[in-house]
Amino acid sequence: MRYGISMFEFVAPGWSSGPVLTAGSFWQRWRGIRAAPAGTGVLIPGQSVHGFRLTTPLMVVGLDRSDCILQVSTLEPGRLVGCRGAVAMLELPMRIAIPPVGAYLVRVPRVR
Repeated sequence: MRYGISMFEFVAPGWSSGPVLTAGSFWQRWRGIRAAPAGTGVLIPGQSVHGFRLTTPLMVVGLDRSDCILQVSTLEPGRLVGCRGAVAMLELPMRIAIPPVGAYLVRVPRVR
């Protein structure tokens, strides 16, 4: 499944998300990170994401309009995660360190 043409990454002091794709269509949003290449995150518009058909947990970051982190959660297989006030949810493979709530992320274009 192809995602949007652009690939980018989020950065904060001392942290990088790695490559991120934006899910635009209904099916891209439904499949989320499961359809993305290994090690790639997916930015999903909306206030919630699901873990249906996941086999391993994910990190989910709720972002507001200015890409400020509102919430960091672990999404377990078969569960839902929501974030009030979020305009997008960032699904990432499990990582040891995620910036704290309140940190602003910067989008940096990435060449494939």
